[in-house]
Amino acid sequence: MKFSFVTKLSLFSTFMLTTLSVMIGVSVWNMAQLSGSFSEVSDVMLPAVRKLTLVDMYHEGVEATVYRSIAAGFRKDEKAAKESREILEEYKALTKECLDTVAGLPLRPKAKANVKPVREAFTAYIALAEEMVNAAVAGKLKDSAADIAEFERQFEAVEVLMKNFAEDVENDVKTTGALRSHARRCTFAYQDFSDQIEYFSL
Repeated sequence: MKFSFVTKLSLFSTFMLTTLSVMIGVSVWNMAQLSGSFSEVSDVMLPAVRKLTLVDMYHEGVEATVYRSIAAGFRKDEKAAKESREILEEYKALTKECLDTVAGLPLRPKAKANVKPVREAFTAYIALAEEMVNAAVAGKLKDSAADIAEFERQFEAVEVLMKNFAEDVENDVKTTGALRSHARRCTFAYQDFSDQIEYFSL
């Protein structure tokens, strides 16, 4: 069957418009994906990373405070020992605030699953730290010294849990970055296709 030039032109235009409509739809979807993934990174993942970094710092600060209280006890420096107890209370409050914030973020399931074990480990770790500091303040250095091995074990356990938590969040950030890269490539392909249509339409 032979088609007239006008019919061929009409069919070609219909085909191109249909293809262009599909490409526009893909581009709009990609832009939505880009916007959504950017919001997830900026509003969820980066705040989580910041808070977890602070928690890791507080975790090490708790350790230093416990040993400071024991040293103060050996020196019979009652003022320094009591200051250690006050510092520990600050770390306890700051850690709770950070973990509460992270727990309230809409993290992805794998990362979210870390919240409960990290919180439980920290609760036990700080409770033991309080016992040791209070013993040092009361001059019961043997009690504090007897808990050092368990305290170090809990310190290491918290460190491992924190490391796993941070890695899960960082992996989600990398995955989101890969999705954004794919969406950008699709959008550029659409733009290139649109340029070609404009060229052939001239």
